[in-house]
Amino acid sequence: MQSTMSLPVALTTEEIAIRAKELSETLENRDQIEGQAKYAAIGYKQKIQEMNQTITNLYRIVNSGKENREVDVTERPNYDRGLMETFRLDTGEVVEYRELKESEKTKKLFPDPEGSETVIAFPAANPEDGACVQ
Repeated sequence: MQSTMSLPVALTTEEIAIRAKELSETLENRDQIEGQAKYAAIGYKQKIQEMNQTITNLYRIVNSGKENREVDVTERPNYDRGLMETFRLDTGEVVEYRELKESEKTKKLFPDPEGSETVIAFPAANPEDGACVQ
């Protein structure tokens, strides 16, 4: 199942420069609004708080060189570890994992070409029962 997740992505030098320009412009706008706030304090407090949040976010992006973006991901079962792993499609990196649900613990041996989920399940081999595990 393919979807997207917001994950850190390394920025290029050009993208960092763009964020630095945004930071500079936002600081300048905030300073102008703070000056106007002396004359019309009502209503400006919220605008200043929003800009401060934007400044904080841009500051973190510029300093780290990374920002969260929607990235294509896919889940794949890792039956050996009993985990469902979520992989970034751009780098192949595992970004999160969880235990397999009971319904996910069986492998599809003969998937139906029509797309339905035909599953032939075999009980997990238990070496204590004398089962042969390869």
